[in-house]
Amino acid sequence: MSGDLAYEDLQFKDRNIYSVLDASDAKQPKSRWDAHAPKDDKELERKLRNWRIAATIAFVIGILVIILAVTIFATKCGKQENSNTNLQKLRADICAINGGSCSYCPQNWMYHSGHCYYFSTDLMNWTQSKADCAVKESKLAIIKSQEEETFAEVTGPGLTWIGLSKNTDGLWIWEDGTTLEKGQDFWRREEPNNQGGNENCGELLTAIYGNESQWNDGDCANQNRRICERPAAVFTP
Repeated sequence: MSGDLAYEDLQFKDRNIYSVLDASDAKQPKSRWDAHAPKDDKELERKLRNWRIAATIAFVIGILVIILAVTIFATKCGKQENSNTNLQKLRADICAINGGSCSYCPQNWMYHSGHCYYFSTDLMNWTQSKADCAVKESKLAIIKSQEEETFAEVTGPGLTWIGLSKNTDGLWIWEDGTTLEKGQDFWRREEPNNQGGNENCGELLTAIYGNESQWNDGDCANQNRRICERPAAVFTP
């Protein structure tokens, strides 16, 4: 009888021990990773969501910047009818600064302020000079600034035809079709005087004719040198 009680007591104690162990295990998480897993997943998801939002905003801003830049560029180009001419001048200026890294004028032509000038050494009348410049894809020089006038005076050799002639109404017209504006001329003193009644073409008197290196009205049949002018071109070496 005592033996049966001892066995039952032992079983009861064992059950109590296992119950305590099971309760203890139930209270503790399986691992620290399992305990924090739900919280870490939410944090990671939140960070990913924020990153996606930030990336999307950055992408949109980048697109807007590109659109704005293109719009500004297109607007500036649209406002300039002669944008190609301005670009040619800029490139030609860069070529000049770079010391001949590219060619901006044909051989035997001189570059100045976005244009190429051809100073002839042979003689022709005004009509022949105009035709010769046209063959060279240019016009007789059109001088509308003091800077260009000074350049032509210093560089041109002697009496030289320029792109100025008088029409039937007595107006002086440039080769580009524009009228010579008052205050934008460089006539020599007491010129134009139409001496002999047949001086209908403009010629440049350079420094060899004295201190007043300016314009004179001459007979179009006279034999002079000529200055041809064309926009500067840019060529890839």
